[in-house]
Amino acid sequence: ITIPATVEKVDFAAFNYTPWYQERSEDYLIVGDGVLIKCAAHPLYLDLSGKGIKYIGSAFWNAELSGYASEYGYKYASELESVVIPEGVTTIGVSAFEGCYKLQTVTLPSTLERIEESAFYVYSDAYSSQTEISLENCIKLKYIGNYAFYGCQGMKEIRLPDCVDYVGAYAFAVTGAYDGFLESVKDAEDAKFFIAGDGVLITVYVPNGVTSVEIPEGVKIIGGAALCGWDTAYIPGDDEELSVSGRSKYNLSYKVQQVFLPSTVEVICDNAFFRMTKIQEITFPDSLKYIGNSAFAYCESLSKPIGGTNVEQIGDNAFSYCSSIGSFRFSPNTVKIGTGVFVGCSALVTVEFPEKLAYPGEDMFNDGCTALREIYLAPEARPRVYTIVGSITQDVRVRYYIEN
Repeated sequence: ITIPATVEKVDFAAFNYTPWYQERSEDYLIVGDGVLIKCAAHPLYLDLSGKGIKYIGSAFWNAELSGYASEYGYKYASELESVVIPEGVTTIGVSAFEGCYKLQTVTLPSTLERIEESAFYVYSDAYSSQTEISLENCIKLKYIGNYAFYGCQGMKEIRLPDCVDYVGAYAFAVTGAYDGFLESVKDAEDAKFFIAGDGVLITVYVPNGVTSVEIPEGVKIIGGAALCGWDTAYIPGDDEELSVSGRSKYNLSYKVQQVFLPSTVEVICDNAFFRMTKIQEITFPDSLKYIGNSAFAYCESLSKPIGGTNVEQIGDNAFSYCSSIGSFRFSPNTVKIGTGVFVGCSALVTVEFPEKLAYPGEDMFNDGCTALREIYLAPEARPRVYTIVGSITQDVRVRYYIEN
């Protein structure tokens, strides 16, 4: 395998099962433009400095905890206790340190810009780590992916630099700071909000009996899964036997009927309102620019998404299985739409896509969209109409806006 010097990213386990990867035995396998994809150095002698590393791939992934042989990941993952990420590193990739449950200290550089999905994810209570990680030095950090620090009990505080503009679903769940917040508010009579950095809402605690939640002014980013309802196949009869987090999810799912967004919110991250089954309408402020993947998926009572005139991007499956929405009109300012946005929306009759968007997403609907009768598209979208519409089974009238 020859990897050119222009390559800046190698995703999770991209080459792990090839003979080429298995036969490489150097302490640090660095390819492309400073991409570390494999490490064989023992933790006692681990030194990432001075090697021109910019991107850390899944070099320290604990493969054994995923059920694979250790040679498919970092051989010493279960022994690694500390790591210093050197200056110059801009990205910690998907699952880079996933399952390194003995990690005690992690030093992050000021050059860091992205921490990808499951970068420091720890699997379960049996392997919960005491990893201490501070983000305060990361003055360029913008993106924190889904499950990035899940299970890092040693994170007793979450101090985000003001430059962070995206926090994924469950990025800080089951950390010491997350659990500590929930424990401190468990007897509250009103909803309580865990806000970090420059207006980033990490999670919300909703006590039993609260049916309306008003997110405070000043919140700019609603973090991934911040108001996520009960999201597993198990549906409890009541919340008496649940954890504090579980009780809050239960109440969000089955009790909260209204959510009021502040005029300051700009980003709604992945799964932010996932399976809030009782909310009936939501008003998007003019400040809102981005709605993430599955942000309102399975909100089955939601019938009126209102506003959002300045929304620029809407992620995959954003309103999937919202079985009460009857019509939807995209903002003319929307320039990017993900796939499967309306899958399972059984009451949806009409959708008006942006008038000038030639390439809206793919497979917008499926055979569960039984009420769909009419969609409006830009004339430039005509060649892709079947790709856009997806797997519907009934006749649908497609109307094209008048060409200017």
